[in-house]
Amino acid sequence: MGLYIPFKALKVGKQKFQTLAASSSQPLQAKRGRKPRSKEAPLLFVDEIEPITSTSLLTSGHINLAMQYISAQFPHIGGLYCTTLGASLEFPTPMEACLLQIIHDPVAEHWLVAAKGFFDSDDDDLLVYDSLEFTPQSRRHTVKCLRNLSPSSKTVTAKLCQKQEDGFNCGVFAIAFAIAIANNIEPSTLVFDIKKMRAHLTQCFINRTLTPFPTTSNSKSTRSKRLHKVFHI
Repeated sequence: MGLYIPFKALKVGKQKFQTLAASSSQPLQAKRGRKPRSKEAPLLFVDEIEPITSTSLLTSGHINLAMQYISAQFPHIGGLYCTTLGASLEFPTPMEACLLQIIHDPVAEHWLVAAKGFFDSDDDDLLVYDSLEFTPQSRRHTVKCLRNLSPSSKTVTAKLCQKQEDGFNCGVFAIAFAIAIANNIEPSTLVFDIKKMRAHLTQCFINRTLTPFPTTSNSKSTRSKRLHKVFHI
């Protein structure tokens, strides 16, 4: 059963393009796995996709559209569910070996990324990429979402990744982390070029496909050897 999400035309400057439908909904297909608690598909509320400015906050509309593109490009990856399922703690448990999900923490008003099955990690090893500081105490809602997505996981590894330098770029970083992971690129080895991130995301939406975000010359594979924090959940 598809999870139906309405998307409207995205206006970027003077350019307009249709995302998934002009005025009607389009399905974001649910991956196989544990069904949500309700017997019927939940009514999903997502924000309209507004123009991306230099300081605008990304909404559920932007995040869901990005995940839909990733899902279409990488059909073997599980998760990538509509973010509003997380608000009611109804994320299904995907059957796929690889899991990827952008999660919204309503307390912190913050976007972050969860992944499993990437980079030779253990089968039940959950990875979290947070452009702010992650702890189970500061991300209690996120931890509950993680338990829905992977009930068998007992620990989560908070990867040391690039941190945002402001209060409005968490959604951009979350999408950048997610598309890197989908391409089997470890985000902890990357330093994104912050000045180019939003223009890159806008162009990706125009092209209807996501590509890895621009990085600086400081991106080095040795960063992945830094210590990460492991928490019991």
